[in-house]
Amino acid sequence: MSVDSATRRAPARDIFSFLATAVVILVCLDLSGCGSNPTQPPSPPSRVMVTGGFNPGERTSRREIYFFDSRSGSFEEPPHLMSEGRACHSATLVNAATSFVLVTGGDDSNAHASRTAEAIFLDGTNQVLASMQMARTQQTATRLLDGRVLITGGKNFSGNTEFILGSAELFDNGAFTFTGNDMVSARFGHTATPIEDGPAKGKVLIAGGVGAGNIAEIFDPATSTFTRTTTLGGTDMTFPRAEHTATWLGGINQVLILGGGDPRTRHQATAQAELFDPATNTFMRIADMRVARFEHTATNIGLNVVLITGGLDSSGNRHVIAELFNPVQRSFATTAHPMTKPRANHSAVLLTSGPFAGQVLVVGGAAAVADAELYDPTQESFMAVPPLQGEFGTFCQTATLLP
Repeated sequence: MSVDSATRRAPARDIFSFLATAVVILVCLDLSGCGSNPTQPPSPPSRVMVTGGFNPGERTSRREIYFFDSRSGSFEEPPHLMSEGRACHSATLVNAATSFVLVTGGDDSNAHASRTAEAIFLDGTNQVLASMQMARTQQTATRLLDGRVLITGGKNFSGNTEFILGSAELFDNGAFTFTGNDMVSARFGHTATPIEDGPAKGKVLIAGGVGAGNIAEIFDPATSTFTRTTTLGGTDMTFPRAEHTATWLGGINQVLILGGGDPRTRHQATAQAELFDPATNTFMRIADMRVARFEHTATNIGLNVVLITGGLDSSGNRHVIAELFNPVQRSFATTAHPMTKPRANHSAVLLTSGPFAGQVLVVGGAAAVADAELYDPTQESFMAVPPLQGEFGTFCQTATLLP
């Protein structure tokens, strides 16, 4: 590692050092001095639900449901089972009070797009729900502020013919209904990001994807309508992309859009990055990532520092390189240490409580089955999670943080 690259990482580490110091000071003030008060009870551990994914070297999908427990830093066994195999499906925590994860569509065990849906509860049991209006795989599922779930796009097949979907559905009270209005552009491999604050709070940014290129649109839950950002006085994305990431940045109320494959050139990977401002519906180009990638992950790990892991390059090789987005300088730097294995089309979840709070669980995407690791932001390092006796899919699985 050169001195120059180490210097570029310093701002990200400075942010974490500042945060850690601030937390210690606040805790000491709240307890009227450190070391003289009883130890506070530990917070409950984070649990992550991992579902489905493809079998290694095959396009057949798996049924397993695994739970990662941050108390032990390992997965609970034996696994539970979904009603059918799924890969490239969606899994959305619908309501923390009712505590179930809505699982929809995906590639079933016969590699066909599925219409089915099920609720998976925190004990691993499941309940089959009414089916979606259309069979979909590689769709998005976004929880709205009112508790409904918006399902957008994806694709399905008729024989060997692939159809890109422009329709959207809403899940409410156990049933799916069409929104009444199709999206502006049919798309899959896109992102659907809820706007969490500001004047556009509650709306959803839908960006990119195969079939849409650089077109972005806004879904308004109040009217169930989709409107192109240019129609709202804004701009399209600065670059056409699919299988990219879109990450909400709180406080500054913007969406960070990273990488992706250019759908015009059969997924030529890009390192380009941009920010979306929902107040003006405009996109602004920023500095490029350190490496071009698609099918990666991008996780906000605090203070709008974003961890980017894995992905594919233009030759289809998996990346072992991880990097950090510095929100102050709007720049990127590689982490001090690479991942334990190269990964793509994997999942990453920030653990919010328990002994591993602040670390990121990275699941799947490697050549081996049932493979995962933890990222420690204080060391900018990765550690392998103890292996399972069983297996979950090698890629295109889901990982959902539970309440």
